[in-house]
Amino acid sequence: MTKKIIRPILISSIQVIGLAIIHDLAYSFFPMHHKSVGFGLTIITTGIILSISLLAFNFYLEFKNGSIYLVGLILLIITSIFPIMVIDYRPLRALFLILLSFSGFLSSIMISKWKIKNKLDSKSKFHRTVTSYYNDLAGEKIPSELLRELINRITETQYNDYKRFWKQYPKSRKRYSRLKIEDLEHPFTHYILTDFFKDRDFENYKRYSMILLKMTEVEFSDYETRKHQYETK
Repeated sequence: MTKKIIRPILISSIQVIGLAIIHDLAYSFFPMHHKSVGFGLTIITTGIILSISLLAFNFYLEFKNGSIYLVGLILLIITSIFPIMVIDYRPLRALFLILLSFSGFLSSIMISKWKIKNKLDSKSKFHRTVTSYYNDLAGEKIPSELLRELINRITETQYNDYKRFWKQYPKSRKRYSRLKIEDLEHPFTHYILTDFFKDRDFENYKRYSMILLKMTEVEFSDYETRKHQYETK
Protein backbone atom coordinates (compact mmCIF):
# COMPACT_ATOMS: atom_id res chain seq x y z
CA MET A 1 0.00 0.00 0.00
CA THR A 2 2.87 2.38 0.79
CA LYS A 3 4.25 1.93 -2.73
CA LYS A 4 0.83 2.65 -4.23
CA ILE A 5 0.71 5.94 -2.31
CA ILE A 6 4.30 7.01 -2.95
CA ARG A 7 4.26 6.12 -6.67
CA PRO A 8 1.70 8.74 -7.85
CA ILE A 9 3.37 11.40 -5.70
CA LEU A 10 6.75 10.61 -7.28
CA ILE A 11 5.33 10.50 -10.81
CA SER A 12 3.51 13.82 -10.29
CA SER A 13 6.66 15.48 -8.94
CA ILE A 14 8.72 14.36 -11.94
CA GLN A 15 6.00 15.52 -14.35
CA VAL A 16 5.69 18.96 -12.76
CA ILE A 17 9.46 19.46 -12.74
CA GLY A 18 9.67 18.31 -16.36
CA LEU A 19 6.85 20.62 -17.48
CA ALA A 20 8.43 23.54 -15.57
CA ILE A 21 11.73 22.94 -17.39
CA ILE A 22 9.94 22.79 -20.75
CA HIS A 23 8.08 26.01 -19.89
CA ASP A 24 11.28 27.85 -18.95
CA LEU A 25 13.15 26.61 -22.02
CA ALA A 26 10.33 27.68 -24.30
CA TYR A 27 10.15 31.04 -22.55
CA SER A 28 13.89 31.60 -23.06
CA PHE A 29 13.57 31.03 -26.81
CA PHE A 30 10.20 32.72 -27.26
CA PRO A 31 9.86 35.30 -24.47
CA MET A 32 6.38 36.53 -23.68
CA HIS A 33 6.10 39.98 -22.16
CA HIS A 34 3.25 39.08 -19.84
CA LYS A 35 3.61 36.56 -17.04
CA SER A 36 -0.01 36.45 -16.01
CA VAL A 37 -2.63 34.22 -17.59
CA GLY A 38 -5.43 36.65 -16.96
CA PHE A 39 -7.66 37.88 -14.17
CA GLY A 40 -4.56 38.32 -12.03
CA LEU A 41 -3.65 34.63 -12.10
CA THR A 42 0.10 34.15 -12.39
CA ILE A 43 1.91 31.28 -14.06
CA ILE A 44 2.78 29.94 -10.60
CA THR A 45 -0.92 29.81 -9.69
CA THR A 46 -1.68 27.94 -12.89
CA GLY A 47 1.18 25.56 -12.14
CA ILE A 48 -0.24 24.83 -8.70
CA ILE A 49 -3.65 24.03 -10.19
CA LEU A 50 -1.99 21.75 -12.75
CA SER A 51 0.12 20.06 -10.05
CA ILE A 52 -2.93 19.30 -7.90
CA SER A 53 -4.88 18.01 -10.90
CA LEU A 54 -2.02 15.77 -12.04
CA LEU A 55 -1.59 14.40 -8.53
CA ALA A 56 -5.31 13.63 -8.31
CA PHE A 57 -5.24 11.97 -11.73
CA ASN A 58 -2.19 9.87 -10.93
CA PHE A 59 -3.83 8.67 -7.70
CA TYR A 60 -6.94 7.78 -9.70
CA LEU A 61 -4.86 5.81 -12.21
CA GLU A 62 -3.09 3.98 -9.38
CA PHE A 63 -6.25 2.80 -7.65
CA LYS A 64 -8.84 2.75 -10.47
CA ASN A 65 -8.91 1.49 -14.07
CA GLY A 66 -12.25 2.68 -15.45
CA SER A 67 -13.08 5.84 -17.43
CA ILE A 68 -9.51 7.14 -17.35
CA TYR A 69 -9.97 9.20 -20.52
CA LEU A 70 -13.13 10.82 -19.21
CA VAL A 71 -11.57 11.63 -15.83
CA GLY A 72 -8.45 12.95 -17.56
CA LEU A 73 -10.54 15.14 -19.85
CA ILE A 74 -12.52 16.58 -16.93
CA LEU A 75 -9.33 17.42 -15.01
CA LEU A 76 -7.76 18.89 -18.15
CA ILE A 77 -10.77 21.16 -18.62
CA ILE A 78 -10.59 22.24 -14.97
CA THR A 79 -6.89 22.98 -15.32
CA SER A 80 -7.38 24.86 -18.60
CA ILE A 81 -10.48 26.84 -17.70
CA PHE A 82 -8.69 30.12 -16.93
CA PRO A 83 -6.36 29.99 -19.96
CA ILE A 84 -9.41 29.25 -22.11
CA MET A 85 -11.26 32.27 -20.68
CA VAL A 86 -8.43 34.65 -21.68
CA ILE A 87 -7.51 33.02 -24.97
CA ASP A 88 -8.78 36.08 -26.90
CA TYR A 89 -6.47 38.38 -24.93
CA ARG A 90 -3.38 36.25 -24.61
CA PRO A 91 -3.71 33.47 -27.19
CA LEU A 92 -0.08 32.32 -27.24
CA ARG A 93 0.23 32.15 -23.46
CA ALA A 94 -3.17 30.44 -23.10
CA LEU A 95 -2.53 27.85 -25.83
CA PHE A 96 0.92 27.14 -24.49
CA LEU A 97 -0.38 26.46 -20.99
CA ILE A 98 -3.20 24.29 -22.33
CA LEU A 99 -0.66 22.34 -24.38
CA LEU A 100 1.54 21.83 -21.31
CA SER A 101 -1.46 20.64 -19.30
CA PHE A 102 -2.47 18.25 -22.08
CA SER A 103 1.09 16.89 -22.20
CA GLY A 104 1.00 16.26 -18.44
CA PHE A 105 -2.24 14.26 -18.52
CA LEU A 106 -1.18 12.40 -21.66
CA SER A 107 2.09 11.37 -20.00
CA SER A 108 0.11 10.07 -17.00
CA ILE A 109 -2.02 7.87 -19.26
CA MET A 110 1.05 6.61 -21.14
CA ILE A 111 2.82 5.75 -17.87
CA SER A 112 -0.30 3.96 -16.64
CA LYS A 113 -0.56 1.93 -19.87
CA TRP A 114 3.12 1.06 -19.65
CA LYS A 115 2.73 -0.10 -16.05
CA ILE A 116 -0.21 -2.33 -16.96
CA LYS A 117 1.65 -3.75 -19.95
CA ASN A 118 4.77 -4.47 -17.91
CA LYS A 119 3.27 -5.68 -14.66
CA LEU A 120 2.46 -9.25 -13.66
CA ASP A 121 -0.73 -9.50 -11.61
CA SER A 122 -0.32 -10.53 -7.98
CA LYS A 123 -0.94 -14.09 -6.87
CA SER A 124 -4.03 -12.86 -4.99
CA LYS A 125 -5.53 -11.66 -8.28
CA PHE A 126 -4.79 -15.03 -9.85
CA HIS A 127 -6.49 -16.67 -6.87
CA ARG A 128 -9.60 -14.51 -7.23
CA THR A 129 -9.88 -15.40 -10.92
CA VAL A 130 -9.44 -19.12 -10.29
CA THR A 131 -11.87 -19.04 -7.36
CA SER A 132 -14.56 -17.24 -9.35
CA TYR A 133 -14.19 -19.62 -12.30
CA TYR A 134 -14.42 -22.87 -10.35
CA ASN A 135 -17.03 -21.67 -7.84
CA ASP A 136 -19.36 -20.78 -10.71
CA LEU A 137 -18.95 -24.27 -12.17
CA ALA A 138 -19.11 -26.20 -8.89
CA GLY A 139 -22.03 -24.52 -7.18
CA GLU A 140 -22.82 -26.72 -4.18
CA LYS A 141 -21.93 -29.99 -5.92
CA ILE A 142 -18.33 -30.29 -4.67
CA PRO A 143 -17.27 -30.21 -0.99
CA SER A 144 -16.05 -26.69 -0.18
CA GLU A 145 -12.82 -27.81 1.49
CA LEU A 146 -11.90 -30.04 -1.43
CA LEU A 147 -12.68 -27.28 -3.91
CA ARG A 148 -10.63 -24.82 -1.88
CA GLU A 149 -7.62 -27.14 -2.00
CA LEU A 150 -7.99 -27.53 -5.76
CA ILE A 151 -8.23 -23.76 -6.25
CA ASN A 152 -5.03 -23.26 -4.24
CA ARG A 153 -3.27 -25.94 -6.29
CA ILE A 154 -4.35 -24.46 -9.64
CA THR A 155 -3.50 -20.93 -8.50
CA GLU A 156 -0.01 -21.97 -7.46
CA THR A 157 0.62 -23.79 -10.73
CA GLN A 158 -0.73 -21.04 -12.97
CA TYR A 159 1.04 -18.24 -11.12
CA ASN A 160 4.39 -20.03 -11.23
CA ASP A 161 3.97 -20.75 -14.95
CA TYR A 162 3.05 -17.15 -15.72
CA LYS A 163 5.93 -15.85 -13.62
CA ARG A 164 8.34 -18.10 -15.51
CA PHE A 165 6.94 -17.14 -18.92
CA TRP A 166 6.99 -13.46 -17.88
CA LYS A 167 10.75 -13.63 -17.42
CA GLN A 168 11.39 -16.03 -20.28
CA TYR A 169 9.45 -14.14 -22.97
CA PRO A 170 9.81 -10.36 -22.36
CA LYS A 171 8.18 -9.53 -25.70
CA SER A 172 5.03 -11.38 -24.60
CA ARG A 173 4.67 -9.78 -21.17
CA LYS A 174 1.29 -8.32 -22.02
CA ARG A 175 0.04 -11.85 -22.70
CA TYR A 176 1.34 -13.11 -19.37
CA SER A 177 0.40 -10.12 -17.22
CA ARG A 178 -3.05 -11.40 -16.31
CA LEU A 179 -4.48 -14.90 -15.98
CA LYS A 180 -6.59 -15.89 -18.97
CA ILE A 181 -9.58 -18.18 -18.59
CA GLU A 182 -8.45 -20.14 -21.62
CA ASP A 183 -5.46 -21.35 -19.59
CA LEU A 184 -7.83 -22.81 -17.00
CA GLU A 185 -9.44 -24.72 -19.85
CA HIS A 186 -6.14 -25.99 -21.24
CA PRO A 187 -5.64 -29.81 -21.24
CA PHE A 188 -2.63 -29.54 -18.92
CA THR A 189 -4.76 -27.73 -16.33
CA HIS A 190 -7.44 -30.39 -16.80
CA TYR A 191 -4.82 -33.06 -16.10
CA ILE A 192 -3.86 -31.39 -12.84
CA LEU A 193 -7.53 -31.17 -11.87
CA THR A 194 -8.39 -34.82 -12.50
CA ASP A 195 -5.17 -36.05 -10.90
CA PHE A 196 -5.97 -33.98 -7.83
CA PHE A 197 -9.48 -35.40 -7.48
CA LYS A 198 -8.25 -38.94 -8.16
CA ASP A 199 -5.67 -38.59 -5.41
CA ARG A 200 -7.98 -36.91 -2.88
CA ASP A 201 -11.30 -38.70 -3.50
CA PHE A 202 -10.98 -41.60 -5.92
CA GLU A 203 -14.56 -42.72 -5.42
CA ASN A 204 -16.00 -39.42 -6.66
CA TYR A 205 -13.23 -38.05 -8.85
CA LYS A 206 -15.06 -38.72 -12.12
CA ARG A 207 -18.21 -36.93 -10.98
CA TYR A 208 -16.29 -33.94 -9.64
CA SER A 209 -14.11 -33.78 -12.73
CA MET A 210 -17.05 -33.85 -15.13
CA ILE A 211 -18.65 -30.94 -13.27
CA LEU A 212 -15.61 -28.69 -13.53
CA LEU A 213 -14.63 -29.84 -17.03
CA LYS A 214 -18.21 -29.43 -18.28
CA MET A 215 -18.18 -32.92 -19.79
CA THR A 216 -20.63 -35.77 -20.18
CA GLU A 217 -19.67 -39.33 -19.26
CA VAL A 218 -18.85 -40.13 -22.89
CA GLU A 219 -16.75 -36.96 -23.26
CA PHE A 220 -14.94 -37.69 -20.01
CA SER A 221 -14.19 -41.24 -21.10
CA ASP A 222 -12.68 -39.92 -24.36
CA TYR A 223 -10.75 -37.34 -22.35
CA GLU A 224 -9.23 -39.98 -20.08
CA THR A 225 -8.22 -42.02 -23.12
CA ARG A 226 -6.41 -39.01 -24.61
CA LYS A 227 -4.82 -38.24 -21.26
CA HIS A 228 -3.54 -41.78 -20.91
CA GLN A 229 -2.16 -41.74 -24.47
CA TYR A 230 -0.35 -38.47 -23.78
CA GLU A 231 1.14 -39.65 -20.49
CA THR A 232 2.32 -43.02 -21.85
CA LYS A 233 3.60 -42.01 -25.27
